[in-house]
This record gives sequence, C-alpha cells and structure tokens, in this order.
Amino acid sequence: MDNKIAMIMPYFGKWPKWINLFFYSCGKNEFIDFYIFSDCPKPHNLSKNIIFTSISWEEYCKQISDALDVNFKDVEPYKLCDIRPAYGYIYQNILDNYQFWGYGDIDLSYGNLKSWLTNILLDKYNIISTHANRLSGHFCLIRNTAPNRNAFLKFKNWRKRITDKKVYGFDEYDFTEYFVPNIYWVHRIDRYIGAFFGIGHYKIFSMIMPLFLFRKKIHMKELWTSPAPKESEKWIYNLSTGEMTSPNRKKLPYLHFLFFKKTPFYQTDIYWKDDFWKVSDSTINQGKGFIIFTNKEVFYKEKY
Repeated sequence: MDNKIAMIMPYFGKWPKWINLFFYSCGKNEFIDFYIFSDCPKPHNLSKNIIFTSISWEEYCKQISDALDVNFKDVEPYKLCDIRPAYGYIYQNILDNYQFWGYGDIDLSYGNLKSWLTNILLDKYNIISTHANRLSGHFCLIRNTAPNRNAFLKFKNWRKRITDKKVYGFDEYDFTEYFVPNIYWVHRIDRYIGAFFGIGHYKIFSMIMPLFLFRKKIHMKELWTSPAPKESEKWIYNLSTGEMTSPNRKKLPYLHFLFFKKTPFYQTDIYWKDDFWKVSDSTINQGKGFIIFTNKEVFYKEKY
C-alpha cells in the first residue's frame, strides 16, 4: 500500500522570485499533498495536490494560539520554525488519512521525490531527514502516530519555546535530541576527536550516527541538498521529468537555495543579486527544457 504524505507549509510575507518553480515542482510530486497557508496572492493553475488556504498572519497566529492554548503573537513569521514540531498536533483534523506529516521550506525546488521516498523506505522508517546530524528543517517527514504528534509536549519548556520572540530552532535541534537523545555524544566526538584527526564534520556523523540510530527506525543521511555553490558548478532541473541533478550528476531529492542567497550562515561575496532570476513563468509552465542553477544566476535552456 502506498504511504500518503502531507506537508504542512505556512508562508507569510512576499513570494520569492522562484515561487512558481517551487509550486511547479510540488505538482510534479503528485503522491504528496502540500498544505499551504499564506497571506500572499494565490498563484494561478495550482496542481490539485496543492491545497492553498488564504489567511492573514494575525489570523494564523490566533489559530496557533487557540490550538495550543498559548499566546502566540507579536512575533515574526520566521518564528514558525519553532511551531513545526507541533504541526501534527495542530492539524490532526486533516491528517487522518495520512501515514506521514512533514514540514519544510519554500526556498527550494523539489526533484523527483518518489525515486527517493520509495515505499520500502517509508515502510521501514518513522522519521526521515536529509541531514546526517539533525532533523532537516527544509524537509522532514514524521510518521503520523499519536506519540509523534504529541512529542513536543514532552519538553517542559515547550510553551516558552513557542511563545518567545527568540527563534530556538525547535524543529532542528531540540526535536532531534528528543528522537535521538544520545546525539550529544556524537557532537562531542565530532568537536574533539574529529577535529583533532582532521576528519570532516559530515564524515564523522555518517560514520557514527548509524550506531546511535540502530533499531530506532530513524533515517538521517546527508543527501547534500543544501550545497554551498562554487564557481562553474551547475545544478540542472529537468522540467519534463521533474529531476534535479547535481554537478556530479547525482539525482537530488531537491535543491535548497540557502547558500545561493545572502545568508549569515555562509560568509561570501558571491551570492544571488537582484537580477539573478532569468526564468519566466510561461517558460516554466510549458513543462519542457531545463532550469540551470549557478552561484550567480538561474536561467533556462531548451536543450542540455
């Protein structure tokens, strides 16, 4: 039996330039339903697996407050990162027929997720992350069970984490420690032993995490979906097949744009400037050709 997946993805503010490509890539993954809550204009011709709800930020905050019995207000939309662990609890009414619920970012373009999220993988694991060292905030799947929906309630200070103006990264850090309590020791091994012997950060986690995840039914594997692009490197999205290919010709579940943009997490003078986006909506909608991503621009080619 196929596993049904629901992605809960509220977004407030202003649509980024790539939003139509994002929604196009959602539509190419018809086996996942994307629930979008936003105060942005509803795009035209959305695929039927994209369920769009128009709602103001103030009204959405009230819904969160009512669902969790907290006072969630006077915060910026980025604070939603700390709400994500509670999505399974908040949206129980729409998740009845789904085996997994998940959360993620919109600063990305999905590839062919079905080639990665096979029924074999979904049947085997309860938690699926594209990072080796933590649950990935840009894409994470959680099996739809009562213990998982209520997991955030196990934190003594969960109300403070949710209502503070400060962003704690509840979705990536605290939530990871809940499902993998011993990950603290892996971080220490990485910090001291790995650094001493010059072993790379992700190599340490790839080597050691399987020991800590034994029998936990948690899939945490680095899939390099958030690369720091270098000069001359190209990522290619096939509009026809919906596949995303890396510079070394590997198929990616998705390409996360975090380090293509100007970000405090990566210090460089080379990032996308105002005129980086060179793809029209009509080009995307024709459904053929290729979108090319580099560290300077995004453009279209009819053949590649």
